[in-house]
Amino acid sequence: MAALMSMIQGQDAVKKKLLTAIEKKRLPSSMLFLGPSGVGKQMMAWAVAQIFLCENPSSSQEACGQCGNCHRVALHQNENILFVEPRGTAIQVEQSRQMIEFFSSRLWGKARFIIINEAHRFNVQAANALLKVLEEPPPESYFILLAPTKAGVLPTIRSRTQVFPFGTLPKKTLQSLLQRTDWVIEAAHGRMDLAQTLLEKEEWRQVVFGALQELLKTTSPRKAYAALEENIRDSEFALFAAQVLQLFFRDVFLRKRVPGCSVIHKDQESLLQAFVQTFSIEDILTFFQQAINLEKAVHSHWDKGLFMDQWLHQIEDLRTHQREGV
Repeated sequence: MAALMSMIQGQDAVKKKLLTAIEKKRLPSSMLFLGPSGVGKQMMAWAVAQIFLCENPSSSQEACGQCGNCHRVALHQNENILFVEPRGTAIQVEQSRQMIEFFSSRLWGKARFIIINEAHRFNVQAANALLKVLEEPPPESYFILLAPTKAGVLPTIRSRTQVFPFGTLPKKTLQSLLQRTDWVIEAAHGRMDLAQTLLEKEEWRQVVFGALQELLKTTSPRKAYAALEENIRDSEFALFAAQVLQLFFRDVFLRKRVPGCSVIHKDQESLLQAFVQTFSIEDILTFFQQAINLEKAVHSHWDKGLFMDQWLHQIEDLRTHQREGV
């Protein structure tokens, strides 16, 4: 098993900053890793802890990746690390007390780490309970907080931590990790977790495009709806369909304005061109807005099947008007 730090790709700047701080023994005791999900924040937190807990670190302060402690950290099973994430919708005051107790124990001798996932979800009472120890942790004790943006973190917590910003992963990094260069790389927006989700739902994506293809070649929206009917009342599918449609109509809009420009759904070229040739800019913007409305319908628990049926009829009506020159 390799050292975790060597497995992290696409975050060279923050990696260098952390390794330099470790080598100079100036690692902040309370750190805030900021960035979207799926870009390596959590792995970086475990990698930092692994370096401190490694039984045979190199002269350059890198974990060996082979000792018992390195293995346990990689498996998220090391007793010197407490991993905390929200219970329900928030991090609770009981969890803050657990963290204080964890740092109060001196049974294990080595450095101790508390990794807090979704630190933007502290409730005020839990944050207040933790402020003193967050500002001055015991010796060889470290907080690593993870959050998507600085704005979501309570100011009292933010002011007591040093921020390490994480950017989205470069396309080349995703291509290397996934061994592919298709639409997933474009649609993932630099996030590995989103890329994996998209890959898992490729079959659903084909269902959505199948419905659009059916719509363009039939005079009956009912046939197009039939392609979706089996899945559309499933909220997870409907949300995914809404997001795919938003990206697709974004592509159509771009191709309408700038023929030949780069798009996300490159493998749907013939379908893109059919919509470009059939509908006006105003129609395409209407479709894009309706895809957004479908996402809202999912979150608001509206009848997704009825919404989609009405939308497909709207597209068919616009297509008929275009054909008739209205």
